[in-house]
Amino acid sequence: MPEISPLFLQALSYSTVSIVFVVLSAWWLYRSPLDTPVRASLKTSPRMAAVLAALLGLSTLQMVAGALWDASMHIRTGRVPGGADFLWPPHIMLYSGFLFAFIVALIAVLMIAGPAWQSGLRDPRQWVRQNPYVGAVALSSTYAIGSIPGDAIWHELFGIDLTAWSPPHVLIVTMVCVVVLSAVALLSQTRSTAGRPSIGDRAVLVLLGLALNAAYIVGVLEWELPGSATAPLIAARPMWFYPLVGGGLAFFTFVLAGRMVPIRWAATGTALAFYVIRLGVMAVLAATDNVVPLWPLGFILGAVLIDWIAPLRSGSARLRDLTTAAAFTAGYAVLAFPLIALRADMARFSGVDYLAAIVAVLAASLVLLPAARWASARLLGSPSGLTTVSG
Repeated sequence: MPEISPLFLQALSYSTVSIVFVVLSAWWLYRSPLDTPVRASLKTSPRMAAVLAALLGLSTLQMVAGALWDASMHIRTGRVPGGADFLWPPHIMLYSGFLFAFIVALIAVLMIAGPAWQSGLRDPRQWVRQNPYVGAVALSSTYAIGSIPGDAIWHELFGIDLTAWSPPHVLIVTMVCVVVLSAVALLSQTRSTAGRPSIGDRAVLVLLGLALNAAYIVGVLEWELPGSATAPLIAARPMWFYPLVGGGLAFFTFVLAGRMVPIRWAATGTALAFYVIRLGVMAVLAATDNVVPLWPLGFILGAVLIDWIAPLRSGSARLRDLTTAAAFTAGYAVLAFPLIALRADMARFSGVDYLAAIVAVLAASLVLLPAARWASARLLGSPSGLTTVSG
């Protein structure tokens, strides 16, 4: 039986303790029994929601830019073993983004706790359950900060071959997405009932574009990094994994946008926000002589077709779902698949790969549709029983 590395045990133990801490904290804050019933959920004021969403969006943009800069530095220097990258500039940028989000959440909790304390509510669980999305930001940013030492241990263990799909990376990006989606929920709760798109609605599209950027980095960036040291890992994966993961992340985000934002071309707007953010960071990397990722997958036509299909109400619900998934898959295949086939640095994208990718993306879209509906319902919440917090 091969000997288990002490570093592996350290990394596994640290990550496990961090996860268990967050899970138990979430259970205690949201699900543990209370002696007194929770009062009506508090609806953050439009001004406070806008400020929180803007600050959380800036912290997420900082994390996205830091992650792409970090990937560039790894390729340029190869410095990973022994935690040599622990406090280099890209990581400081990333870590300060985590800290920024945590401070924003802490200030929001304190603003809520003050009046609650004065009114006799002394149990933190009451505060969080009346403001669930503020609590979610606090928990997720706490995990992100606490994961920093564990991520360093994983890097020391695996060196430069540490894949973006490693447990700490996936969990950190998941928490980053929770932060952004919580900001989306805060804005959605304060939406105007005037019946026309507002600045807040457009801000939601930008936030969803940020969330897609964050998820995309872990999901497929390894395929788009020239000179990546993880090339052997990528070569060992089936070719259709690349369009499958990228397409699945995009489709889920676009459906979420279409269901949450009352704008005719919400999915298209989210796709455009993704590209503007990604290309903006790429331009800064190029201007500062860093390694620039290759052009991301082309899913703009898929987003346009989702928006075009959305108003159609004919046929059964299952037929509409199949039409939506098929429309996205077709639009995605038209732009993304030829781009992959033209990549000289990758293995040839054969006819079998095309077929496998189309089937996989279509199947994933059908599975993700109900998941996106469930997520949008949770983020939108119920308009009844909400009171307003001033701020």
